[in-house]
Amino acid sequence: MTTDIAQPAAWLAYLTIFMAAGLVLIMRAAGVLGAHFLRTGPRTQRIVNALPGCALAAIVAPAAMRGTPTDIFAVVVTFSLYLWTGRTIFCMILGVSLCLLGAHWQAGNLF
Repeated sequence: MTTDIAQPAAWLAYLTIFMAAGLVLIMRAAGVLGAHFLRTGPRTQRIVNALPGCALAAIVAPAAMRGTPTDIFAVVVTFSLYLWTGRTIFCMILGVSLCLLGAHWQAGNLF
């Protein structure tokens, strides 16, 4: 049985996700260790404080551009919760989950 290059096996998709997660973990650890040697002034501190919001916008912006009702709902809920709690990772997970659930719900194959 041959596999078509356009239809990768499921294990390959999972392997890619885990490799990307590992790379992100290594990059974050290197950033934390490397930041120990940097001097932080007020300008650098402002940039670092803006990064969580930028990451949240990068995750949720594609859903906002699609413009489906469930995606717009996910964007509004995600940003409202971020403004209320300030918990970036939690809000990112919630926003992506709402987008995925909304896409499956609109396709009619939620369960």
